[in-house]
Amino acid sequence: VDTGKVRFVYFDLPLQQHQNAMPAAQAARCAGDQDSYWPMHDQLYDAQGEWSNNSDPVGTFTRYAGELGLDERRFRRCLTTDLHREAVEQSLQVARQMRVTGTPTVWVDNIRLTSPGWGQLSAVVERELNKD
Repeated sequence: VDTGKVRFVYFDLPLQQHQNAMPAAQAARCAGDQDSYWPMHDQLYDAQGEWSNNSDPVGTFTRYAGELGLDERRFRRCLTTDLHREAVEQSLQVARQMRVTGTPTVWVDNIRLTSPGWGQLSAVVERELNKD
């Protein structure tokens, strides 16, 4: 990735069986507006038990934003106006087209990895890079 030979693309896949998955995906994107997508992403995964069944997760997500040093008012406005909902829904549409039903699902070029651990991933990437 650092050399420019490989590009990493991450798609949101908020699964329907998780009631707060869509707001969580939007929360990560709202944090991304303040250059903190991955810190929020990691916080959401680490604290999933705290917010997954919360009837109103916005307050919890806003607290996380504050803990990450983000502008909470800007973050909350982004989240409550569904600023990134369409982008998350487009990500879901791509997943459906690619027949992705769960996470993690990893593709390298047009190869779907069956066991997306580091060993398989690095082997496939190296093989693809050496084709040229």
